[in-house]
Amino acid sequence: MSGGQHHKGLAWVTAGGLAVAVIAAIGGIAMPPGETLWHLIAAPEEDGGWDFVRIDGIDVTDENYSIGIRWSEIVGYHDGCNSCGVSGESEGIYHMRTCTLQACAEQPNERLFRLFLASNVRMLPAGDRLFLTVPGHRAELVRNSHD
Repeated sequence: MSGGQHHKGLAWVTAGGLAVAVIAAIGGIAMPPGETLWHLIAAPEEDGGWDFVRIDGIDVTDENYSIGIRWSEIVGYHDGCNSCGVSGESEGIYHMRTCTLQACAEQPNERLFRLFLASNVRMLPAGDRLFLTVPGHRAELVRNSHD
């Protein structure tokens, strides 16, 4: 018997397994925290962070309203003062939320902004813009720069 490889098929399977393990390890290091490969491949176009530009034609950029979307559901928002995480459970048409508790003066258009936190919001992605609608109201958003 020579000192060579006895099972060439097993060697190929082992090499293939090692290659997959190396790719998975590199992908795990390079992937953003909390992200999955499946979400990177199959996420809906509207997923990500979005900043409000206009609500019902009113410029609201100075009020710093933003939302986070994952799998086409709102998962968090910033109302210009406090940040909130949103759960899938609802209280009527609004989701359960956990927020920072900073005391804030009410923003001029906060009532309008809060309309778009309802579970019945419709999302219409259009490239780098996202349009949200609820009965009687429309908001225009842009993908935020820190997404």
